[in-house]
Amino acid sequence: MTARISHTSVDCSDAYALSLFWSAVLGFTEDPDDPNEPATRSA
Repeated sequence: MTARISHTSVDCSDAYALSLFWSAVLGFTEDPDDPNEPATRSA
């Protein structure tokens, strides 16, 4: 029997710090033209 992982969830006490860590690991930079606000809808 095989299994395929399709989603991974990570529980943390400080989501913002975790996002900064992964941004640095993955080389992500903010796009100044995309405010990335919670109320902003994706196209």
